[in-house]
Amino acid sequence: YFAESCTKGDEYAIADEAGALPGMFALLLCRVACGEMHYVREPDVVAIERAIATGHYDSVLGDREAVKDTYREFVVYDEAQIYPEYLLLYRRHFTRRHPTSSSLASSLGEGARHFVRSLSH
Repeated sequence: YFAESCTKGDEYAIADEAGALPGMFALLLCRVACGEMHYVREPDVVAIERAIATGHYDSVLGDREAVKDTYREFVVYDEAQIYPEYLLLYRRHFTRRHPTSSSLASSLGEGARHFVRSLSH
């Protein structure tokens, strides 16, 4: 399961308070070869499983951006399609509102800001 936006990944990140880096969160930035994608706008597990079973598709693109104005989500079924390229460690910096991609970029540091912006768009 993958998403275009680092903020979507941040929703699932959990700090390892008892680990070596307390208060730090981690995201894996991966290259994913999606191949032929089965496009869906609404979740329908039976229809998706049926489409994947045909062998015509290598992945599923759940276009939540088009439906709910959130993020596009990708699912691949073969780990050979995934290349973990970077491990991003960060701290969350909260403002009065919820964290945003810009606050996540700030917490990653200057070197990663451009990279995170490109992921968010």
